[in-house]
Amino acid sequence: MVRLRGMGWRRTAIVCAAAAVLFYAVWIFYLSGTMPSVTVAYNWSTAWLALDGFEALAALLTGIFLFKGSSYAALTAAGFSTSLCIDALFDVTTAAQGTPLVTAVLEAALVELPFAALSGMLAIKLLTAGTAPQTAGVGEGRRS
Repeated sequence: MVRLRGMGWRRTAIVCAAAAVLFYAVWIFYLSGTMPSVTVAYNWSTAWLALDGFEALAALLTGIFLFKGSSYAALTAAGFSTSLCIDALFDVTTAAQGTPLVTAVLEAALVELPFAALSGMLAIKLLTAGTAPQTAGVGEGRRS
Protein backbone atom coordinates (compact mmCIF):
# COMPACT_ATOMS: atom_id res chain seq x y z
CA MET A 1 0.00 0.00 0.00
CA VAL A 2 1.22 3.47 -0.81
CA ARG A 3 1.90 5.54 2.28
CA LEU A 4 0.92 9.19 2.00
CA ARG A 5 3.60 11.22 3.69
CA GLY A 6 2.45 13.44 6.50
CA MET A 7 -1.01 11.88 6.56
CA GLY A 8 -2.14 9.51 9.28
CA TRP A 9 -4.09 6.30 8.72
CA ARG A 10 -7.37 8.10 9.31
CA ARG A 11 -6.82 10.62 6.54
CA THR A 12 -5.67 7.84 4.23
CA ALA A 13 -8.85 5.91 4.98
CA ILE A 14 -10.98 9.01 4.29
CA VAL A 15 -9.23 9.56 0.96
CA CYS A 16 -9.77 5.89 0.04
CA ALA A 17 -13.45 6.11 0.99
CA ALA A 18 -13.90 9.27 -1.11
CA ALA A 19 -12.15 7.60 -4.06
CA ALA A 20 -14.41 4.55 -3.68
CA VAL A 21 -17.53 6.74 -3.69
CA LEU A 22 -16.35 8.52 -6.84
CA PHE A 23 -15.48 5.21 -8.53
CA TYR A 24 -18.87 3.66 -7.70
CA ALA A 25 -20.80 6.74 -8.83
CA VAL A 26 -19.14 6.53 -12.25
CA TRP A 27 -19.42 2.72 -12.35
CA ILE A 28 -23.14 2.69 -11.51
CA PHE A 29 -23.81 5.35 -14.14
CA TYR A 30 -21.91 3.28 -16.73
CA LEU A 31 -23.69 0.04 -15.77
CA SER A 32 -27.11 1.68 -15.89
CA GLY A 33 -26.69 2.20 -19.62
CA THR A 34 -24.92 -1.03 -20.54
CA MET A 35 -26.42 -3.89 -18.52
CA PRO A 36 -29.08 -6.11 -20.08
CA SER A 37 -32.50 -6.07 -18.43
CA VAL A 38 -32.75 -9.87 -18.64
CA THR A 39 -30.00 -12.43 -18.20
CA VAL A 40 -29.53 -16.11 -17.41
CA ALA A 41 -28.07 -16.73 -13.98
CA TYR A 42 -26.17 -19.97 -13.60
CA ASN A 43 -26.07 -21.57 -10.14
CA TRP A 44 -29.04 -19.41 -9.11
CA SER A 45 -30.14 -21.77 -6.33
CA THR A 46 -26.57 -22.10 -5.04
CA ALA A 47 -26.25 -18.32 -4.79
CA TRP A 48 -29.49 -18.02 -2.77
CA LEU A 49 -28.58 -20.97 -0.55
CA ALA A 50 -25.18 -19.43 0.10
CA LEU A 51 -26.72 -16.07 1.05
CA ASP A 52 -29.22 -17.73 3.40
CA GLY A 53 -26.41 -19.87 4.83
CA PHE A 54 -24.37 -16.73 5.51
CA GLU A 55 -27.35 -15.15 7.26
CA ALA A 56 -27.83 -18.25 9.42
CA LEU A 57 -24.12 -18.32 10.30
CA ALA A 58 -24.11 -14.60 11.17
CA ALA A 59 -27.16 -15.07 13.42
CA LEU A 60 -25.59 -18.12 15.08
CA LEU A 61 -22.27 -16.37 15.69
CA THR A 62 -24.05 -13.28 17.04
CA GLY A 63 -25.88 -15.47 19.54
CA ILE A 64 -22.69 -17.28 20.55
CA PHE A 65 -20.73 -14.04 20.92
CA LEU A 66 -23.55 -12.48 22.96
CA PHE A 67 -23.63 -15.55 25.22
CA LYS A 68 -19.87 -15.32 25.74
CA GLY A 69 -19.95 -11.55 26.24
CA SER A 70 -17.62 -11.02 23.27
CA SER A 71 -17.35 -7.66 21.53
CA TYR A 72 -17.32 -9.57 18.22
CA ALA A 73 -21.13 -9.73 18.51
CA ALA A 74 -21.26 -6.15 17.16
CA LEU A 75 -19.49 -7.24 13.97
CA THR A 76 -21.64 -10.30 13.34
CA ALA A 77 -24.84 -8.38 14.15
CA ALA A 78 -23.84 -5.71 11.62
CA GLY A 79 -23.06 -8.40 9.05
CA PHE A 80 -26.40 -10.09 9.70
CA SER A 81 -28.25 -6.80 9.33
CA THR A 82 -26.48 -5.97 6.08
CA SER A 83 -27.07 -9.40 4.57
CA LEU A 84 -30.79 -9.21 5.39
CA CYS A 85 -31.02 -5.87 3.58
CA ILE A 86 -29.25 -7.34 0.55
CA ASP A 87 -31.56 -10.37 0.66
CA ALA A 88 -34.65 -8.14 0.74
CA LEU A 89 -33.34 -5.99 -2.11
CA PHE A 90 -32.64 -8.95 -4.38
CA ASP A 91 -35.87 -10.72 -3.44
CA VAL A 92 -37.92 -7.71 -4.51
CA THR A 93 -35.89 -6.66 -7.56
CA THR A 94 -35.67 -10.17 -9.05
CA ALA A 95 -39.28 -11.24 -8.41
CA ALA A 96 -41.64 -11.70 -11.33
CA GLN A 97 -44.75 -9.52 -11.52
CA GLY A 98 -47.89 -10.62 -9.68
CA THR A 99 -47.94 -13.01 -6.72
CA PRO A 100 -44.13 -13.54 -6.60
CA LEU A 101 -43.57 -9.78 -6.30
CA VAL A 102 -46.28 -9.36 -3.65
CA THR A 103 -44.77 -12.26 -1.69
CA ALA A 104 -41.26 -10.76 -1.95
CA VAL A 105 -42.44 -7.32 -0.81
CA LEU A 106 -44.37 -8.79 2.13
CA GLU A 107 -41.42 -10.97 3.17
CA ALA A 108 -39.07 -7.98 2.96
CA ALA A 109 -41.42 -5.66 4.87
CA LEU A 110 -42.58 -8.12 7.53
CA VAL A 111 -39.53 -10.33 8.09
CA GLU A 112 -36.20 -9.33 6.57
CA LEU A 113 -36.17 -5.56 7.09
CA PRO A 114 -37.55 -5.63 10.67
CA PHE A 115 -34.91 -8.21 11.64
CA ALA A 116 -32.27 -6.14 9.83
CA ALA A 117 -33.33 -3.05 11.82
CA LEU A 118 -33.23 -4.93 15.13
CA SER A 119 -29.86 -6.44 14.35
CA GLY A 120 -28.49 -3.08 13.22
CA MET A 121 -29.72 -1.44 16.43
CA LEU A 122 -28.09 -4.24 18.42
CA ALA A 123 -24.78 -3.66 16.63
CA ILE A 124 -24.95 0.08 17.35
CA LYS A 125 -25.88 -0.53 20.98
CA LEU A 126 -22.97 -2.95 21.39
CA LEU A 127 -20.54 -0.55 19.74
CA THR A 128 -21.62 2.45 21.79
CA ALA A 129 -21.84 0.53 25.08
CA GLY A 130 -18.06 0.18 25.19
CA THR A 131 -17.34 3.81 24.28
CA ALA A 132 -19.71 5.72 26.55
CA PRO A 133 -17.86 7.94 29.00
CA GLN A 134 -17.92 6.60 32.52
CA THR A 135 -18.88 9.10 35.18
CA ALA A 136 -18.71 8.50 38.89
CA GLY A 137 -22.06 8.58 40.59
CA VAL A 138 -22.86 10.41 43.83
CA GLY A 139 -20.80 9.00 46.65
CA GLU A 140 -18.48 7.10 44.29
CA GLY A 141 -15.03 7.80 43.11
CA ARG A 142 -12.00 9.07 44.96
CA ARG A 143 -12.28 10.62 48.37
CA SER A 144 -9.86 13.21 49.54
